[in-house]
Amino acid sequence: MKSEKTENSENLEVFENSEDSDKHSISSGKSALQNFRDAEIRRRREELRRQSEEAEQQSKKAHEQDRLYAKKVAEDRVELLKIKQGIGLEEDFKEAAPKKEYTFKEKVSNFWYHNKFVVIVTALIVCAAGFFVHDIFFRTQPDLKAIIIANDENFGILYDEFAEVLAVYTPDFNGDGKIYVQAQYLPGVMSPDNRDVNYQQAIEAKLFAEFSSSDSVMIFADNATVEALGITEGVFTPADEIFPGDPNAGTIGYNLSGTDFAEKIGYPEISPDIFVAFRTPRESYNGIEEFQKNYNHAVEVWKNYISHSVINEASDGEKVNYE
Repeated sequence: MKSEKTENSENLEVFENSEDSDKHSISSGKSALQNFRDAEIRRRREELRRQSEEAEQQSKKAHEQDRLYAKKVAEDRVELLKIKQGIGLEEDFKEAAPKKEYTFKEKVSNFWYHNKFVVIVTALIVCAAGFFVHDIFFRTQPDLKAIIIANDENFGILYDEFAEVLAVYTPDFNGDGKIYVQAQYLPGVMSPDNRDVNYQQAIEAKLFAEFSSSDSVMIFADNATVEALGITEGVFTPADEIFPGDPNAGTIGYNLSGTDFAEKIGYPEISPDIFVAFRTPRESYNGIEEFQKNYNHAVEVWKNYISHSVINEASDGEKVNYE
């Protein structure tokens, strides 16, 4: 196609040169035969120009056809790859398959099947958050907290009795209209018979947390326990400084043997070595001011007890509601 176009262009150039020569001849007074020859040359030149234009159009058309063919081949190749991967068949199937109408029960079952783990985890998180919020904003806060660290397993079932006795002498310190004394049994020294390692570790962790805070100031202990824990000095305010002149006040705590506390909790066989001590206020994670306030409350309650200053009297022989 290109050679034909070139040939036509060369022929046109020859004829144009001839035409220029012929015009010169006519102007010079050539014969009629020469004029006819010139006219034929012009006709032939026009024909060659037309053929050249047609050849150019055909070349452009052929180029466009080649481009469209290449595009079609590329599209067919992509479609073939989709079919091999199952994409095209899946789409055709989706188009061909009729839309199924599910019942409410089927919808719920389908949702549960695909989202049950998300639902379970979300429910657990919501429940945990609910308990957390309830614990912070709605749980009754104790007016007094006491810890029993003396090594006597009977205290493990008598800590409620400790709380009941103390509640009789405890004012409503937090002003919520309730009297709530919380007593915990956290033995500082485990009995040799108790070989539950997990339980021991849990008690140790809880005891460490309580002694790191300022909430529990009143501590029921004995000499063996405080010596084993290494808290004989610098932890408690000496009882003989809090209750000067009282024969039951020692250098660490206030001895229960000189009181009726054992009878009140229903445990007359309590060791005469048991005493109640009061942690000295110091800086803690919730502040020394909070520590000092709880210290004052604990000392006030024990002073009410030893002076028999009843704050909450139960009626008809019933126990004080200490929760």
